[in-house]
Amino acid sequence: MRNLTAVTLFSNVGTFIIYGMTNLISMIAFMKHPSQNKISHVLVPILGFIANIGMLVAVFYLGILGGGDTKIAAMEAILATAVWTVVGILYLAKNSRALGRKIISSHSSAR
Repeated sequence: MRNLTAVTLFSNVGTFIIYGMTNLISMIAFMKHPSQNKISHVLVPILGFIANIGMLVAVFYLGILGGGDTKIAAMEAILATAVWTVVGILYLAKNSRALGRKIISSHSSAR
């Protein structure tokens, strides 16, 4: 049962991170757009990001607080998330270097 709990927690981490980042990306995408709406393009994404990070912290806090197998599963999910994040960053850096692309562009495109 502990492995199933760890996998569930690990997949929840990915979901919360993806939804949180989607909120930030949408805010950035509309930052200088002529039809930007302060409520739907700034406030809602910020609140969505905060809510997703809050749920992520709550899932792990409650998992660790639960003790026993739940605590071990939460710690395994945190470790798996950290390892997978490092692997992803290393892959991004190596692949970008091999393709001769910058990870972060130094110029802005004005449209």
